Amino acid sequence: MDNKNSMIVNFAHQTDTGEALMDMWTDFWNQDQTVNHKKLGLSFSVTDKFGKAISFAEKRELLDNAIKQEIFTRAGITNPQMYPVEVWATNQQLSWHTFAVVNMLIDAVLPDTILQSIGEYTDVRVVGWGDNASFEVDSRDLFTVAKIARGIREAEAKKVYKGMVTVTPEPRGVTVASSLYRVLAGKESLASFTVRAARSMETEVALDAYAAFYAAMNALPTASPKLRQVGYTQAGLLEIAQRVTAANGGRQAMVVGTKAALGQVVPANSNYLYQLESDFVKIGHIREFLGMGLLEMPQVLNWKDYSLALSDSRLWIISPGAEKPVKLVLEGSTLANMGGTFDNATLTQNATLIKSWGTGVATTALAGQIEL
Repeated sequence: MDNKNSMIVNFAHQTDTGEALMDMWTDFWNQDQTVNHKKLGLSFSVTDKFGKAISFAEKRELLDNAIKQEIFTRAGITNPQMYPVEVWATNQQLSWHTFAVVNMLIDAVLPDTILQSIGEYTDVRVVGWGDNASFEVDSRDLFTVAKIARGIREAEAKKVYKGMVTVTPEPRGVTVASSLYRVLAGKESLASFTVRAARSMETEVALDAYAAFYAAMNALPTASPKLRQVGYTQAGLLEIAQRVTAANGGRQAMVVGTKAALGQVVPANSNYLYQLESDFVKIGHIREFLGMGLLEMPQVLNWKDYSLALSDSRLWIISPGAEKPVKLVLEGSTLANMGGTFDNATLTQNATLIKSWGTGVATTALAGQIEL
């Protein structure tokens, strides 16, 4: 992600206010993700630069003003008060810079946000525009050690070959109707719009990565070596976990799944009692079992039919310290295609945000699955 980070840094330093805008945007995004979407481990401020307490609504208003000022600055407009907002709304240069700034704000948080939701099983790589990414897959086999006679110079020759998996990003687009006039007039929040656009892309990326992960796990063999089990048993979980740990060079296996799935991981002793202060009562599952950690996968809502995207009937056993099975490739920056101010009878502009990504499975690490 070095290229992506350098591009964001360059954008922030192109104007005197760019770096401050990026700091405000990241702080606002982290608070939105923490308060509204229960993301953990994100830092944000509850005071302004003078140490005075500031509400989320006040922070959004300040960010909206900062974004609009940044747009005017980058469009080369030094005196926005020269004309009323309805006149500025017809300025094509201003319209272009509006979505150019929005795109950079989205790209500043999208990779890190994706890592927070699917990073345990997904390796994220950012490539340039028009590029793809190739992943080298090494063999996990060892050389065969055989007995030979004393008079034999050498044993049977062995050679290990590496594979290659190429992941090519494909464009996805979302078209929204926006009114630059209402944005400039302060009737629509650019900050809220940008958050919604970033979350929409994050959700779709997470769905694609999960689909690749789910398909790969369903393709695991049920015969030797046994990596799949139908029905949960403590002995079966331990057997698969030991096999996964050993196959991945001793990297400790971990059980991952949704909250509902992890709730099925309980001791075989049916007389076990859970105290009200236990993790099982507080969060819906225990945190550690048989020396293994349990990691909850955040559920993803499919907004098309309000169904839950992640299966509650699967437990997966992976080694987080080993190679991650799913490869996600993000291509270039977010693109925007804007219509004209007067293209629509409602005086709204259709803006299409385009982001390219691809997913694939490429790994030498073993993983296991239990079908509940």
